[in-house]
Amino acid sequence: METTQGLVIRIKGAAFFVESGLGEIRCSLRGRFRLGDALEEALPVVGDTVLVRIEQDRGGGGMQGVIVEIGARRSILARTEPSQRKGYRILGANMDQAILVFAVREPDLNLRLLDRMLVSAACGPMDAVICVNKMDLADLRAGVDASLAPYRAMGYRCVCSSARTGEGVEDLAGMLTG
Repeated sequence: METTQGLVIRIKGAAFFVESGLGEIRCSLRGRFRLGDALEEALPVVGDTVLVRIEQDRGGGGMQGVIVEIGARRSILARTEPSQRKGYRILGANMDQAILVFAVREPDLNLRLLDRMLVSAACGPMDAVICVNKMDLADLRAGVDASLAPYRAMGYRCVCSSARTGEGVEDLAGMLTG
């Protein structure tokens, strides 16, 4: 059977979408992953490099495959599980930086969650950028700047943005280059 290496680019339900030299492949997991023989940390996440066994196309939905192996991870972004049953949940792997995007309103800026995500990024290890979005809804810009001042003092890059007005979008795009 033909195999190829690729990168997990998104997960939707039980489907893992892998970008490879052959294009995008919709994948399922090999039985040992589904049956729980592997640790929670061994399940694929976005950013993982994986080995995919190409399967016969069953219905014209594009190329299909089965993930048979996950490559070594050089970094992870994880957060604690709210249920506390498991210690943590891996959100992504093999990242150089994390752009932590928070709304200024609707919902309100959650500095406690921001602190936890900054710790997660540092443990990853990866650089973290703080992005406060929906600035078009901010009542007082000075309040946002005051909230971000301690983070700037610690050396974190902070961007205020608005998807609606375009504020800060160019700054973010520059941080994503490469």
